[in-house]
Amino acid sequence: KAETTVTVIVDKADSIIDISGINKELLYTGSTYNIGNAILAQGAGTLVYKLGNVEIADLENVGLLMGENTLTVYVDASDNYNYASEELTITVKKAQTVFDLSQLVTEYTYTGEVIELVGLSNNRQALATYTEVTTAGKHTITARVEGNEFYEAAEVTFDIVVDKAKTQFDLTELNAHIANLVYDGTEHNVIYVNGEYLVTFKDAADADGRVIEY
Repeated sequence: KAETTVTVIVDKADSIIDISGINKELLYTGSTYNIGNAILAQGAGTLVYKLGNVEIADLENVGLLMGENTLTVYVDASDNYNYASEELTITVKKAQTVFDLSQLVTEYTYTGEVIELVGLSNNRQALATYTEVTTAGKHTITARVEGNEFYEAAEVTFDIVVDKAKTQFDLTELNAHIANLVYDGTEHNVIYVNGEYLVTFKDAADADGRVIEY
């Protein structure tokens, strides 16, 4: 009876990392980011995530910079599987500037000054510039917020109405003048702060009651 000893070499299998679950594009939030996660599709051990040389402890709270961030995901070799790594770029893009018109006041009264819009806001609380309005009527306004390193610029268009102001008379001077007049059936010229008015007492009763027309 013969015996033969054969040495069989079983090579380690390759580890396979699936990175399709990693969020490769994110919008700026001003806070940390949830980058998703990779899956060890084949292999043994625990996946390790690194940004540069810094290991990530919490995938739901990752500090990223604006622009491109290089992420490395790897798994160490085990008894049966080889070391494997994947490298990808996570890009943080500018966020959108969003106007909120829900509290916008759209009706004003003419004052002779530039109308200051009330309730025009945006998600950045950034100062918006808009078309200056100084006259009564219906106006189409375009408001704009400039972009910066974190947010895109944005524009919004809406209508406002500026009502005509009511003419306000100050009768102090007029009343002081007619207080000394006596009804005589004739017309009296009255000087008023807004111009010259022709005042006529129509009858004695009106005169007593100081009722005039002008």
